[in-house]
Amino acid sequence: MMRNKFDIPEYKKRELSDLAEFIADEYFYDSFVCPYKLAQIYGITISFEDYKSAFDGLLEHCSGKFHIYLNSNQVKHKYEPRVRFTLAHELGHYIIDDHRIPLKMGLAPSHPSFTNFSSDNE
Repeated sequence: MMRNKFDIPEYKKRELSDLAEFIADEYFYDSFVCPYKLAQIYGITISFEDYKSAFDGLLEHCSGKFHIYLNSNQVKHKYEPRVRFTLAHELGHYIIDDHRIPLKMGLAPSHPSFTNFSSDNE
């Protein structure tokens, strides 16, 4: 069977699922998960600006700190489902060691994310 570059092994899916569950239980045991609050807990700053079609979200490490850029180009406000999804996606890059550590050490560049989010609730 040929795997595409986005196939995730089952053990890794379980590991990521366990990590997400731990974070939800640790910080949001009595409420819904709020990605803005999670960013604050981790000390990650956020910009919400119009970056045209450059990206939906971007996690950057600079001068010892992490920052997330969220694109306001296709949305009206930062609490729309699309933006929450994008923020959660970028937080995932931070939370997953295999993403955060190389970025922090300068071994991997920041890269734009395009989430292709769609929702019946938008």
